[in-house]
Amino acid sequence: MGEIPTLSHRPAGCEFHTRCPQAQARCRVDAPLLRPLADGQHVACHFPLLRAALSPARSGAIIFKETHA
Repeated sequence: MGEIPTLSHRPAGCEFHTRCPQAQARCRVDAPLLRPLADGQHVACHFPLLRAALSPARSGAIIFKETHA
C-alpha cells in the first residue's frame, strides 16, 4: 500500500507517511522520535496507540525490541 520512497528522495516528516493507513497531517511534517512503550518495545511513531489494534507489519510504525546481552 502506498509508495516506497527512494533513498535519494526521502519524504519530509515520517518516512512511512506515504504508505501508512493511519498517517495524519503531523506525519507529513514532523519525523517521530524513538520512544519506549509500556511492554518494553520502542516505537518511532507519533500515534502508536492508534495502531495498537494493528499488527506492526500493517501499521507503518517502526517497532524495536530491546535485546539484553
